[in-house]
Amino acid sequence: MMQYPNAQDSADIENFMIKLQDYPSPIPDSVIKHICAESGLNTTDARVTSAISVVTQKFISEVLRNCSDFAKARAAQENPGKIRKLDLQFSDLKQALAKRGIHVNRPEFIVSLPQKTDNNNKM
Repeated sequence: MMQYPNAQDSADIENFMIKLQDYPSPIPDSVIKHICAESGLNTTDARVTSAISVVTQKFISEVLRNCSDFAKARAAQENPGKIRKLDLQFSDLKQALAKRGIHVNRPEFIVSLPQKTDNNNKM
């Protein structure tokens, strides 16, 4: 059941929003505003875009940390005791996103077909 914030929670949120104004946004405001507009959220409140920027950065950093963990596990299975350089693969990203309930349904390899040329139009 959803609980509504009490007075202390509201004060904590207000303090967080005030402190948020003292720090530069990790993601440029123009990028956040564009993404919000594309999603249907039109706001002119700078506090909202700053909060979305911080939350987005946290999400991305957690996904990348999980990707790194999956890549380390994969590398340890492929070459036990010999991990020099870590490479992140799409399969690692897929696993990290699946851990958060986001399922990516696209092929891991994209093959482009050679383009056909029309030899009849040559002079």
